[in-house]
Amino acid sequence: GDGNDNDDDSETDDETPPPGTNPGAADTNTSGTKKLPPQTPHILPLPNPLTSTTIHLGNSGSRITITRLPLHFCFSRVPASLTSRLLPLLPRVGATTSSFWDANKSTHLVCGQKLNTAKNLSAWCCRRPTVTSDFVEELLGRKSAKEELPREEEFEPPGDAPMAGDGRDRK
Repeated sequence: GDGNDNDDDSETDDETPPPGTNPGAADTNTSGTKKLPPQTPHILPLPNPLTSTTIHLGNSGSRITITRLPLHFCFSRVPASLTSRLLPLLPRVGATTSSFWDANKSTHLVCGQKLNTAKNLSAWCCRRPTVTSDFVEELLGRKSAKEELPREEEFEPPGDAPMAGDGRDRK
């Protein structure tokens, strides 16, 4: 024919798996669940924040649900040498970043010290933690998911900028 080998009787290469299969991958049934081979690592597809994946364990009906929570850092007044080193590493922990505060998206403000700036006040109004870059480095430095997450309150930036409600604004 026309140069395309789409005829029903065309031969398939012995090394090419049949359409719809992926050798070594999990078997997928019609309900969309996957049966994974035992002792095989598998990266869960959690592409969007608040996307959940349910894992059924064995035939007993046990299951767990894993939900990816958003992690979005907004950087403010952090030296460029430090941000240029940290920014490429953030996707390893599923984090995104911005230099603009987004009240709906930002989860942490990363700054060197507490100042009365628009970003700092926005983070305070949204009740989001303000942390130093050491928090980000500690998070990136975890070797295993079994290690505890760093505690935001241990990485509070220094500064004397009084915020309403912190006890220093009362006479």
